[in-house]
Amino acid sequence: TLPPEMLPEFMHTLSRARIHFTTRCLIEWQLHTMARPSEAAGARWDEIEWDEKLWRIPAERMKRKREHVVPLTTQMLTILEEMKAINGHGRS
Repeated sequence: TLPPEMLPEFMHTLSRARIHFTTRCLIEWQLHTMARPSEAAGARWDEIEWDEKLWRIPAERMKRKREHVVPLTTQMLTILEEMKAINGHGRS
């Protein structure tokens, strides 16, 4: 766990870390969505509703087997757009 007051320092360190861009995006995506690692990493393009600004995680991918809907902020959509430029034709 990371106390909220340490988040700015963490984000600063993350922005300068020598890691793959996609790894950085995944970490930011997970922080924004508060999704479990497997759900965040398994996000699929067909789960994203761009116009409605929603991420619909299907029940079969959720621990409790119920659909989960995550509202998407402008920052989250930006992360997705950056990833789509890299992996826009892939499954996730």
